Amino acid sequence: MRKNCNSCQHLEWVDGEHESDTGFTCNKRHEQMWAAGREQELLDNLESDKYRARFKRCFEPEA
Repeated sequence: MRKNCNSCQHLEWVDGEHESDTGFTCNKRHEQMWAAGREQELLDNLESDKYRARFKRCFEPEA
């Protein structure tokens, strides 16, 4: 199985109250990216089919 966002248990679609807070989010990486000031980068990446289809090591569940 190819390990990417499309087969990841941590990826979630969120229906927000506004268009700006509706979309994909990563429950595993969101907090660390937010803390690093890179939340928008993550959200922009998750909007990209190419990004979601790319192999990622972060697919592995946390121990």
